[in-house]
Amino acid sequence: MKFQLLSLALVASCLWGCGSSTTPSLAQVKGKVVIDGKPASGVYVQFSPENGRLSSGTTNAEGVYSLTYTPEAQGALPGKHTVNFNVPPTANQKADSKIPKLKENANEMEIKNFNERYNQPVRIAYSQQVEVKKGNQEIDFDLSGKLGESK
Repeated sequence: MKFQLLSLALVASCLWGCGSSTTPSLAQVKGKVVIDGKPASGVYVQFSPENGRLSSGTTNAEGVYSLTYTPEAQGALPGKHTVNFNVPPTANQKADSKIPKLKENANEMEIKNFNERYNQPVRIAYSQQVEVKKGNQEIDFDLSGKLGESK
């Protein structure tokens, strides 16, 4: 009886591990985001297809992003996508905006409240339609003058 249960468990685990993958065919997408001619660091880039799961990535210090579909799969579904951006407040602030400075002797609670109020990512109204094709590709974005716009 133990041998039969062990055999059944072994067959089931082989079938489980040998099943077909549920990850669709993905296009490898990377690119660069710039604002006012400078690489935009820390921008969250989200590709939302007309149908299916979205892909996303965050820009590094050079403004370069690479899309992730799932933790195990890189890329995006081929097809039309709406691209949205979450831009850190420092990249989204206009030169004339007045962000208060944290006082020098601030306590821990004041620092926490300040950070929660002024350091949260800002979802900008700008979005763009792009076509993701099969294969590897680079899709760059220049957000100069587009922050706060709707397209």
